[in-house]
Amino acid sequence: MRIGFKMPLCLIDDEEVQVSSILDASFRFSGEKTQNVNNEVYEERLFKLIVSHERSLKQAEVSGCVCVLLPQLSDKTLLKKIMLEISSALGGHPSTNIYLYPYGQASFLMALGRIKRELVSSRPTWVLGFNAKNDDVNGSRSSVVAAKCEPSKGGLFSRNVCVDLDATQQSIAVEKVMKQLGLNCKYPVSDFTVSVEGEEPIWMHHIQSFSPWITSDTRYHFLNVKLGSLGACSGILKAVCLYQQQLNEASERFHAVQLDIEPCGYVVGALFGRSEEEDS
Repeated sequence: MRIGFKMPLCLIDDEEVQVSSILDASFRFSGEKTQNVNNEVYEERLFKLIVSHERSLKQAEVSGCVCVLLPQLSDKTLLKKIMLEISSALGGHPSTNIYLYPYGQASFLMALGRIKRELVSSRPTWVLGFNAKNDDVNGSRSSVVAAKCEPSKGGLFSRNVCVDLDATQQSIAVEKVMKQLGLNCKYPVSDFTVSVEGEEPIWMHHIQSFSPWITSDTRYHFLNVKLGSLGACSGILKAVCLYQQQLNEASERFHAVQLDIEPCGYVVGALFGRSEEEDS
Protein backbone atom coordinates (compact mmCIF):
# COMPACT_ATOMS: atom_id res chain seq x y z
CA MET A 1 0.00 0.00 0.00
CA ARG A 2 1.48 3.30 -1.15
CA ILE A 3 0.20 6.19 0.95
CA GLY A 4 -0.50 9.72 -0.26
CA PHE A 5 -1.58 12.74 1.75
CA LYS A 6 -3.88 15.73 1.34
CA MET A 7 -3.37 18.33 4.05
CA PRO A 8 -6.20 20.91 4.24
CA LEU A 9 -4.99 22.29 7.56
CA CYS A 10 -1.48 23.17 8.75
CA LEU A 11 -1.20 25.93 11.33
CA ILE A 12 1.93 26.92 13.20
CA ASP A 13 1.42 29.54 15.90
CA ASP A 14 -1.94 30.16 14.17
CA GLU A 15 -0.28 30.97 10.84
CA GLU A 16 -1.16 28.86 7.82
CA VAL A 17 1.85 27.14 6.26
CA GLN A 18 1.92 25.38 2.87
CA VAL A 19 3.96 22.24 2.18
CA SER A 20 5.34 23.89 -0.96
CA SER A 21 6.84 26.60 1.26
CA ILE A 22 8.39 24.07 3.65
CA LEU A 23 10.08 22.32 0.72
CA ASP A 24 11.75 25.57 -0.33
CA ALA A 25 15.38 25.25 0.83
CA SER A 26 15.49 28.91 1.92
CA PHE A 27 12.23 28.83 3.89
CA ARG A 28 12.29 29.60 7.61
CA PHE A 29 9.12 30.07 9.63
CA SER A 30 9.11 33.66 10.90
CA GLY A 31 6.72 33.21 13.80
CA GLU A 32 5.65 36.85 13.67
CA LYS A 33 2.52 36.14 15.72
CA THR A 34 4.40 34.18 18.37
CA GLN A 35 3.57 35.12 21.95
CA ASN A 36 4.81 33.76 25.24
CA VAL A 37 2.58 31.14 26.82
CA ASN A 38 0.36 32.00 29.77
CA ASN A 39 0.62 30.58 33.27
CA GLU A 40 -1.73 27.66 32.64
CA VAL A 41 -0.34 24.18 32.99
CA TYR A 42 0.62 22.56 29.70
CA GLU A 43 -2.30 20.11 29.65
CA GLU A 44 -4.81 22.97 29.97
CA ARG A 45 -3.19 24.86 27.09
CA LEU A 46 -3.28 21.74 24.95
CA PHE A 47 -6.98 21.17 25.59
CA LYS A 48 -7.82 24.81 24.85
CA LEU A 49 -5.83 24.58 21.61
CA ILE A 50 -7.98 21.63 20.51
CA VAL A 51 -11.22 23.40 21.49
CA SER A 52 -10.22 26.58 19.66
CA HIS A 53 -9.89 24.70 16.35
CA GLU A 54 -13.22 22.88 16.50
CA ARG A 55 -14.56 24.91 13.56
CA SER A 56 -11.51 24.13 11.42
CA LEU A 57 -11.96 20.40 12.04
CA LYS A 58 -15.61 20.57 10.99
CA GLN A 59 -14.70 22.44 7.80
CA ALA A 60 -12.13 19.78 6.90
CA GLU A 61 -14.93 17.16 6.95
CA VAL A 62 -12.87 14.65 8.89
CA SER A 63 -14.51 11.20 9.11
CA GLY A 64 -13.86 7.45 9.19
CA CYS A 65 -10.72 6.36 11.04
CA VAL A 66 -9.11 9.31 12.82
CA CYS A 67 -5.62 8.95 14.32
CA VAL A 68 -4.97 11.79 16.76
CA LEU A 69 -1.31 12.62 17.41
CA LEU A 70 -0.68 14.18 20.82
CA PRO A 71 2.20 15.21 23.07
CA GLN A 72 3.45 12.55 25.47
CA LEU A 73 0.59 12.15 27.96
CA SER A 74 -0.38 9.52 30.51
CA ASP A 75 -3.31 11.20 32.31
CA LYS A 76 -6.27 8.96 31.39
CA THR A 77 -8.79 11.58 32.53
CA LEU A 78 -7.29 14.18 30.20
CA LEU A 79 -7.09 11.70 27.32
CA LYS A 80 -10.78 10.84 27.76
CA LYS A 81 -11.62 14.55 27.84
CA ILE A 82 -9.68 15.09 24.61
CA MET A 83 -11.39 12.08 23.01
CA LEU A 84 -14.85 13.47 23.85
CA GLU A 85 -13.98 16.96 22.61
CA ILE A 86 -12.66 15.71 19.27
CA SER A 87 -15.66 13.39 18.88
CA SER A 88 -17.97 16.35 19.47
CA ALA A 89 -16.04 18.53 17.01
CA LEU A 90 -16.38 15.82 14.35
CA GLY A 91 -20.12 15.50 14.90
CA GLY A 92 -20.13 12.38 17.06
CA HIS A 93 -21.01 10.16 14.09
CA PRO A 94 -21.02 6.44 15.05
CA SER A 95 -19.02 5.50 11.93
CA THR A 96 -16.13 7.72 13.02
CA ASN A 97 -13.54 5.90 15.12
CA ILE A 98 -10.98 7.97 17.01
CA TYR A 99 -7.63 6.57 18.14
CA LEU A 100 -5.25 8.57 20.34
CA TYR A 101 -1.49 8.36 19.99
CA PRO A 102 -0.01 10.33 22.92
CA TYR A 103 3.65 9.71 22.12
CA GLY A 104 4.92 13.16 21.17
CA GLN A 105 7.30 13.19 18.23
CA ALA A 106 6.95 9.42 17.85
CA SER A 107 3.16 9.57 17.44
CA PHE A 108 2.84 9.44 13.65
CA LEU A 109 5.08 6.45 13.05
CA MET A 110 3.40 4.69 15.99
CA ALA A 111 0.08 5.20 14.16
CA LEU A 112 1.38 4.14 10.75
CA GLY A 113 0.43 0.47 11.12
CA ARG A 114 -3.21 1.33 11.78
CA ILE A 115 -3.25 3.84 8.93
CA LYS A 116 -2.08 1.16 6.50
CA ARG A 117 -4.65 -1.36 7.76
CA GLU A 118 -7.52 1.11 7.46
CA LEU A 119 -6.52 2.10 3.93
CA VAL A 120 -6.44 -1.54 2.88
CA SER A 121 -10.06 -1.81 4.08
CA SER A 122 -10.93 1.29 1.99
CA ARG A 123 -12.03 3.39 4.97
CA PRO A 124 -11.57 7.17 4.98
CA THR A 125 -8.46 7.70 7.11
CA TRP A 126 -7.30 10.95 8.69
CA VAL A 127 -4.45 12.13 10.87
CA LEU A 128 -4.97 15.02 13.28
CA GLY A 129 -2.01 16.49 15.15
CA PHE A 130 -2.01 18.90 18.08
CA ASN A 131 0.96 20.45 19.84
CA ALA A 132 0.72 23.29 22.38
CA LYS A 133 3.67 25.61 22.79
CA ASN A 134 5.93 24.65 25.68
CA ASP A 135 8.42 27.24 26.93
CA ASP A 136 10.45 24.44 28.51
CA VAL A 137 11.29 23.18 25.00
CA ASN A 138 13.71 25.21 22.91
CA GLY A 139 11.99 26.63 19.81
CA SER A 140 8.62 25.12 20.70
CA ARG A 141 5.60 26.27 18.68
CA SER A 142 1.92 25.47 18.80
CA SER A 143 0.74 23.52 15.77
CA VAL A 144 -2.41 21.94 14.39
CA VAL A 145 -2.41 19.59 11.41
CA ALA A 146 -5.17 17.71 9.58
CA ALA A 147 -4.13 15.33 6.80
CA LYS A 148 -6.20 12.84 4.84
CA CYS A 149 -4.37 9.61 4.00
CA GLU A 150 -5.26 7.80 0.80
CA PRO A 151 -3.87 5.22 -1.61
CA SER A 152 -1.70 6.96 -4.19
CA LYS A 153 0.22 5.68 -7.20
CA GLY A 154 3.05 8.08 -6.34
CA GLY A 155 2.75 7.58 -2.59
CA LEU A 156 5.14 6.36 0.09
CA PHE A 157 5.56 2.64 0.60
CA SER A 158 6.53 1.88 4.20
CA ARG A 159 9.03 -0.98 4.03
CA ASN A 160 10.02 -1.25 7.69
CA VAL A 161 9.06 0.41 10.97
CA CYS A 162 11.19 -0.16 14.09
CA VAL A 163 10.20 0.88 17.62
CA ASP A 164 12.11 0.87 20.90
CA LEU A 165 11.92 2.36 24.38
CA ASP A 166 14.58 2.52 27.07
CA ALA A 167 13.47 4.18 30.28
CA THR A 168 17.00 4.66 31.64
CA GLN A 169 19.18 5.49 28.62
CA GLN A 170 17.51 6.64 25.41
CA SER A 171 20.72 6.35 23.43
CA ILE A 172 20.38 2.55 23.70
CA ALA A 173 16.93 2.69 22.08
CA VAL A 174 18.22 5.00 19.34
CA GLU A 175 21.11 2.64 18.65
CA LYS A 176 18.80 -0.39 18.44
CA VAL A 177 16.35 1.29 16.06
CA MET A 178 19.05 2.67 13.78
CA LYS A 179 20.96 -0.62 13.74
CA GLN A 180 17.80 -2.55 12.80
CA LEU A 181 16.89 -0.07 10.06
CA GLY A 182 20.44 -0.27 8.76
CA LEU A 183 20.22 -4.07 8.58
CA ASN A 184 16.88 -3.84 6.73
CA CYS A 185 18.15 -1.21 4.30
CA LYS A 186 18.79 -2.54 0.78
CA TYR A 187 19.44 0.60 -1.24
CA PRO A 188 21.41 3.86 -0.97
CA VAL A 189 19.47 6.34 1.18
CA SER A 190 18.36 9.31 -0.92
CA ASP A 191 16.74 11.23 1.96
CA PHE A 192 17.18 11.20 5.72
CA THR A 193 14.60 13.20 7.69
CA VAL A 194 15.23 13.72 11.39
CA SER A 195 15.23 16.47 14.01
CA VAL A 196 18.34 18.26 15.24
CA GLU A 197 18.05 18.99 18.95
CA GLY A 198 20.98 20.13 21.04
CA GLU A 199 24.60 20.44 19.99
CA GLU A 200 25.09 16.67 19.58
CA PRO A 201 21.87 14.83 18.69
CA ILE A 202 21.93 11.20 19.86
CA TRP A 203 21.33 9.82 16.38
CA MET A 204 24.57 11.33 15.06
CA HIS A 205 26.57 8.85 17.17
CA HIS A 206 24.92 5.92 15.39
CA ILE A 207 24.79 7.09 11.78
CA GLN A 208 27.39 4.43 10.92
CA SER A 209 24.55 1.90 11.30
CA PHE A 210 23.56 2.86 7.75
CA SER A 211 26.97 2.19 6.23
CA PRO A 212 27.28 1.82 3.26
CA TRP A 213 23.79 3.14 2.44
CA ILE A 214 24.43 6.74 3.53
CA THR A 215 26.38 8.37 0.70
CA SER A 216 27.58 11.81 -0.38
CA ASP A 217 24.32 12.11 -2.33
CA THR A 218 22.10 11.58 0.72
CA ARG A 219 19.99 14.65 1.50
CA TYR A 220 19.31 15.51 5.13
CA HIS A 221 16.04 17.20 6.10
CA PHE A 222 15.86 18.97 9.46
CA LEU A 223 12.25 20.12 9.70
CA ASN A 224 12.61 21.64 13.15
CA VAL A 225 15.34 23.98 11.87
CA LYS A 226 12.82 25.42 9.40
CA LEU A 227 9.69 25.38 11.53
CA GLY A 228 10.68 25.10 15.18
CA SER A 229 9.85 22.22 17.52
CA LEU A 230 6.37 20.94 16.62
CA GLY A 231 6.22 17.92 18.91
CA ALA A 232 3.41 15.54 17.95
CA CYS A 233 2.90 17.28 14.58
CA SER A 234 6.49 16.82 13.44
CA GLY A 235 6.23 13.19 12.30
CA ILE A 236 3.25 13.64 9.99
CA LEU A 237 4.81 16.77 8.48
CA LYS A 238 8.06 14.91 7.76
CA ALA A 239 6.12 12.21 5.90
CA VAL A 240 3.95 14.71 3.99
CA CYS A 241 7.07 16.58 2.88
CA LEU A 242 8.71 13.35 1.68
CA TYR A 243 5.54 12.49 -0.24
CA GLN A 244 5.24 15.92 -1.87
CA GLN A 245 8.95 15.95 -2.74
CA GLN A 246 8.60 12.56 -4.42
CA LEU A 247 5.54 13.76 -6.35
CA ASN A 248 7.56 16.73 -7.59
CA GLU A 249 10.67 14.75 -8.52
CA ALA A 250 9.40 11.23 -9.30
CA SER A 251 12.91 9.98 -8.56
CA GLU A 252 13.70 6.35 -9.32
CA ARG A 253 16.28 6.46 -6.53
CA PHE A 254 13.91 7.48 -3.73
CA HIS A 255 14.68 5.51 -0.57
CA ALA A 256 14.12 7.50 2.60
CA VAL A 257 14.69 7.12 6.33
CA GLN A 258 12.47 8.88 8.84
CA LEU A 259 13.63 8.89 12.46
CA ASP A 260 11.43 10.29 15.24
CA ILE A 261 12.74 10.56 18.79
CA GLU A 262 10.54 11.70 21.66
CA PRO A 263 12.78 12.84 24.56
CA CYS A 264 12.37 10.34 27.43
CA GLY A 265 9.91 8.42 25.25
CA TYR A 266 9.66 6.18 22.22
CA VAL A 267 12.18 6.03 19.40
CA VAL A 268 10.64 5.09 16.04
CA GLY A 269 12.20 4.83 12.61
CA ALA A 270 10.86 3.90 9.19
CA LEU A 271 12.18 3.11 5.74
CA PHE A 272 10.15 4.50 2.85
CA GLY A 273 10.47 3.43 -0.76
CA ARG A 274 8.72 4.00 -4.07
CA SER A 275 6.85 0.71 -4.36
CA GLU A 276 6.20 -2.74 -2.95
CA GLU A 277 8.36 -4.27 -5.69
CA GLU A 278 11.49 -3.11 -3.86
CA ASP A 279 11.00 -5.82 -1.25
CA SER A 280 10.70 -8.64 -3.74
